[in-house]
Amino acid sequence: MRPIEPEPGMKSGFDMLRSCLETCLRDHVTCAEEQDLDFHPARLVHIDPSDPSGQTVRLVATKDHRPTTRYICLSYCWGEDPQLLTKLANLDQHSKQIPWRGLPRCQQDCITVAREFRVEYVWIDALCIVQDDRTDWGNHSQRMHVIYRNALFTVAVVASSTSSQPFLGPDTPHYRAEYAIHNIETSTGSSGNLQIQARHASAANDLGPDVETPLWSRAWTWQEQVFSRRILYYLDHKTMWKCYMSVNSEAGEEHPDDSWFTNDLFFGRPNSEKDWYLIVETYSGFRGLTYSTDRLPALSGMASHFAEICGGRYMAGLWAEGMPIGLAWASIVGVSPGIVGPPQLSNGIPSWSWASVGEHVEWKTFWPVDNKATRAKIATASLSDTDDSDIVLENRAELIDFDCMPSSSNLYGEVRQGSSVTLRSQTTPARMLVDVNGNSVIEREGCIPQKVYPDCRILGYDTVGRAPRTKLLHDQQTLRRATEDDFPKNESEKDSDDPETQEPCEGEVLCLLLYTNNKSGNDMSMSLILAPHPKYAPAYQRLGISYGCLKQTNNLKTDANSDADSVDEGEKYADWRQWYAGGEIRDVRIA
Repeated sequence: MRPIEPEPGMKSGFDMLRSCLETCLRDHVTCAEEQDLDFHPARLVHIDPSDPSGQTVRLVATKDHRPTTRYICLSYCWGEDPQLLTKLANLDQHSKQIPWRGLPRCQQDCITVAREFRVEYVWIDALCIVQDDRTDWGNHSQRMHVIYRNALFTVAVVASSTSSQPFLGPDTPHYRAEYAIHNIETSTGSSGNLQIQARHASAANDLGPDVETPLWSRAWTWQEQVFSRRILYYLDHKTMWKCYMSVNSEAGEEHPDDSWFTNDLFFGRPNSEKDWYLIVETYSGFRGLTYSTDRLPALSGMASHFAEICGGRYMAGLWAEGMPIGLAWASIVGVSPGIVGPPQLSNGIPSWSWASVGEHVEWKTFWPVDNKATRAKIATASLSDTDDSDIVLENRAELIDFDCMPSSSNLYGEVRQGSSVTLRSQTTPARMLVDVNGNSVIEREGCIPQKVYPDCRILGYDTVGRAPRTKLLHDQQTLRRATEDDFPKNESEKDSDDPETQEPCEGEVLCLLLYTNNKSGNDMSMSLILAPHPKYAPAYQRLGISYGCLKQTNNLKTDANSDADSVDEGEKYADWRQWYAGGEIRDVRIA
């Protein structure tokens, strides 16, 4: 173990980081693979080397000003404090000089780091993207993977929640005081120094997504970490180095980097469906988005990277080549019994996309190795916990058409309102019931009610425009997703209803069969649960999914708390054909 310097940014800390960089550049062949040394972002912040203070900086367009050194990137949280932004009105001024005192401390410290490594160019999103130019913003957001992948390294400010907080020097909020060096004398009379430090997680766990820090909680910064081949991490208790081959700490910890994203995503050829679902499962767990409309743009660099490697037709966070399994996502809140989910996001994303909800989502299936095959691995947990039991899977739905055009220059960002997919599959009507706790089931005569995993909060409403919370007779109701507009934003406007409960509702729905599988001789199925779309009729809106054994019994349970999995073992299992008996194969458009 090495002693921790009393504050970040001291000489010993920079010496450690420089040593790590030199070792990586000299010995790590893998870290240099597929790096384009001739690539430069459209704009960079240039640090004038003739100014010994390092405070003379300006914005340069690289097509006119070819950089003379490599560049580094900054990954940080903007926070709510105001900061200097490049906009159309000040673009010319920033091209001449960026006022040093106008820069937040985080950006000033990043420039200090660059000078320590004799780097003259820094990429900072707030300055290098014209923030009020929608086209410029869209072009950059889908190229984030290229920008961060080709940087010399990225400075990641892990512990700061706002750009106004420094990460170097004595003013930096930190817990380095928990480390101390004491002079000791042994019983034999010898003396020496003993370093005592608070026990923290290992170096690997310090960098894990489960560690609660401002940077890890932000959706935008996640792909910045994934694509950066070398990262200088400034944590609240130490400084760390990470590259594709190793992780080092100023405390002396060292171990290889064995993260899934490094090994599979960059050094192997990812399976375009399975690996994409793993990425979305990870990404969707980050909730730090100021604007819900950024749900897809904040992942667009990753989507662009996948398109470069695997090809495919992208459609609002999914791939056409991965249908119908791509639609088999479930909201974590939806699969949690007794929890009423939030409304869908007001971001214009179609209901069939996971990006239309703000919760963590997961898939419960493996896609076949061969897209045309029907053999697959399916587990009862998320993809990351799949088992190796053989299960026969058969796709029952076919993607007939999709209309999903981007609404900006970012091909992997926001999409036009009303984007839709059309599926051809077996369908059947059913009745869906939602109780006060959000528990949901679907019913059909002659079949036991089946559990439904709703995507978000579900409301009942009539078709003549009554308020959604008006109590209606059941035969007057249909169902739809709740929106943020259904709930008052002003606390004074809210009533005394428990936010953890909802008004019970029920209505007619359409079940659409996605796929079936056979496990231990028991037929199981995955179905989409749909209702007429309140805005884009005759298209349908997705409400949730139903996944499990289809069972038949004479003792029907009709309350919403009934659970299909609680049926006695002696009851007769019926395959999916029993549930869909009397239905029809049809083309269904979902918006």
